[in-house]
Amino acid sequence: FDYDRDGDLDIFVVSANGPSKLYRNNGGNTLNYLTVKLRGNRLNSEAIGARVYATVGDETQMRELRAGSNFVSQNPAEAHFGLDAATSVDALRIVWPDGKTIELTDVPANQMLTVGYPQPAPPSVISITPNTGDVAGGEEVVIAGANYSADFPNSIAVTIGGADCASIVVDNDGQITCNTPAGTEGAKDVVVTATYNATGATSGTLVGGYTFTVPVIVPLVPRILDIGPNPSASQFTIRFELPSDASGSLLIYDVAGRLVSQFGPFTSVGNPRTVFWNGTNTRGNPAAAGVYFLRLETTRGSSDTRKIVIVR
Repeated sequence: FDYDRDGDLDIFVVSANGPSKLYRNNGGNTLNYLTVKLRGNRLNSEAIGARVYATVGDETQMRELRAGSNFVSQNPAEAHFGLDAATSVDALRIVWPDGKTIELTDVPANQMLTVGYPQPAPPSVISITPNTGDVAGGEEVVIAGANYSADFPNSIAVTIGGADCASIVVDNDGQITCNTPAGTEGAKDVVVTATYNATGATSGTLVGGYTFTVPVIVPLVPRILDIGPNPSASQFTIRFELPSDASGSLLIYDVAGRLVSQFGPFTSVGNPRTVFWNGTNTRGNPAAAGVYFLRLETTRGSSDTRKIVIVR
């Protein structure tokens, strides 16, 4: 793995009966490289099982992200490619564990590239039927749209003139069928709100006096952005961000699940945030060498976890 992020690979050896050792490659070479880090979905945040293909010219390299590659240790869930003299990757193809794919082209060399799990397309409204401006209360209307069905992990709400529609049904073709609330005769605002794990919104005007908006509620998740250097003997710089609607704390546990140190609580004001851990426990004593787990927890119950390794 690339401990110091300089493009050449280093070796970290965990000994069962002695101190751990870091063999840092300071000589390296002047050739080019690309390191790819994947940010998976909530159930597989490190995208274990994904395959990354890097093509330069007529040659393609493949790396599979795996866990449990060694005894009492494992390689980082990263894909490292040596590129020789190439200054870019012609095509970078990522096959996620669930079969979804992403392909990037002309990716510059000599960087650590982070790629997120593909998100569904933002919602959109195509039409509302009937749309005559004089729909009676209780009448069924059909809202034709896109990405309102399986792509939505949570919920959809429809209001007309500020009142909730009843009997909302969404089919696999992206059509919403619902009954208009009482008192909605005449031209009213039709608002479709989708709980959706992405950013963006769309808006416009429909024929017949209706207006519609599709606000996207963004249930952001907490994210640990970076830990560096890692492994380290004493000083870790930790960057993270919190959802706008929740506070959170950083908690460090040992492999037995015991709390070693903690920071916070924090709010989302000042995102992204940076804290420094000097490798000590809550009593101020140096923590033993080994693997620890950094967990970013929020008041909503969501979290993100990363590994930290102390070498002495």
